[in-house]
Amino acid sequence: APEAIISINGQQEIISFNKGAVNIFGYQPDEVIGRPLDILLPERLAARHREHVQEFEVGNAHTRLMGERQEIIGRRKDGTEFPAEASISKLKLDNQTIFTVILRDITRRKAAQAEQERLIEQLRALNRAVYAITAELSLEQVLRRIVETARGLIQTRYAALGVHDGKEHFSRFITAGISDEMHLKIGPAPIGRGLLGPLLREGKAVLVNDIASHPQAVGFPEHHPPMRSLLGVPITAKGKVIGALYLSDKEDGSDFTPSDRELLEQLALHAATAIENARLYEQTQRLAILEERERFARDLHDGIIQSIYAVGLALDQARADITADNEIARQQIDLSLKSLARVIQDLRNYIFDLRPQALKHHGLKARLEGLIAEVKANTPLPISVEISPNLNAYLHEWQANHLFHICHEALSNAIRHAKPRYIAVRLIAQDSVVTLSVEDDGVGFAPPSTIQPGHRGLSNIQSRVAKLGATLTLDSAPGRGTRLTVQLPFAPLSLDSSAQAEQQ
Repeated sequence: APEAIISINGQQEIISFNKGAVNIFGYQPDEVIGRPLDILLPERLAARHREHVQEFEVGNAHTRLMGERQEIIGRRKDGTEFPAEASISKLKLDNQTIFTVILRDITRRKAAQAEQERLIEQLRALNRAVYAITAELSLEQVLRRIVETARGLIQTRYAALGVHDGKEHFSRFITAGISDEMHLKIGPAPIGRGLLGPLLREGKAVLVNDIASHPQAVGFPEHHPPMRSLLGVPITAKGKVIGALYLSDKEDGSDFTPSDRELLEQLALHAATAIENARLYEQTQRLAILEERERFARDLHDGIIQSIYAVGLALDQARADITADNEIARQQIDLSLKSLARVIQDLRNYIFDLRPQALKHHGLKARLEGLIAEVKANTPLPISVEISPNLNAYLHEWQANHLFHICHEALSNAIRHAKPRYIAVRLIAQDSVVTLSVEDDGVGFAPPSTIQPGHRGLSNIQSRVAKLGATLTLDSAPGRGTRLTVQLPFAPLSLDSSAQAEQQ
């Protein structure tokens, strides 16, 4: 029989030991015959087991399942322990009691049960995780919730989510487990080199339990926390990789397993849906806002401005009807007409700021051309424009967005404050530098030594320049016009833009 069948006498000494017992415990019969049963039990359980056998001997039952009071644990010859299930029977022969134990090693069954329970708990955790990430509508909150959920689901020290920019790099990299202070010390986020890149290029999962020995590992930047293991899976939507989930170093120190990878892949499937839904929601909200802004701008232009024009025409007619000797009334009407002209100009400027950025997803050149066309529609100022045609090859979307708003702010300042006769806009990519300049021949001003918040929008421009890591030059003087220049070093997006980013 495959089970261990062991008989003992009243002194609980082994008198019979079958082949199944040999296979399970590792002893040969001659090694155990005549020895106490205690050698097959952990020392901590031996005394209590002897008491149970003695109680069974004096009881009325002739058979009993063992383990009803506590789990049965066996001890092999090599000292290892294992879970078991057993039954015991007794038989009286010639005034002594013979006990026979039938025992099965249930190590595999226990392991299977534990694995089943682990999988059930993981599925419950996955269900909770899916509910958590799909409950969010804001894209920013969705991305952060995915990272935190992935980290908690597999219980790791670190987690990250990289968002694909469509050109084999990360446009965003969100982490969990790394403090803000550590982020500042580490420096720029990775762009998808080393072990992080294959997911973006090939869309294949990565499971590495010894990063240092992997041929694609290139180390970490200074101040980066040490990491031993890495698990990464792609986030795919509509057949395209839109990002990647990364986990590093399980909290209990164990290795990542294929089941961990499968669980993270399941989360990534739901993450893709949540990201797409959040993007769609934000696009819908943005479209609604832009449509409302456009409606508001149209109502201002077609309603209020036309009404003001009508009032101006009436005042102009009244001025013509007033007799020549009533100079005071004429002067008052002239002042009112000038005030109405300023109101109309202010409204036009306001409408200019309300116009939607309909060309946002067509690249920086198209957006700037649309912006300048909007300016020309609202002012008679001549504006010259020179824009490099291939800007998209050198700028990430977030860089292009900052440059657009800097140009917008500079144009607004020139139109509202400079009283220029012309404005020139140049955005040129040359000699590894993208240069934006906005120049006018207006009244000029004395640039402050330190730009304070609220100073002609310059503080907003300075803030964006700092985020870009660019340089800002402001050349102006009273009566000499103004030239604002922003210079941003670049590298083609197919090349590394940061040595630190490459190391990651």
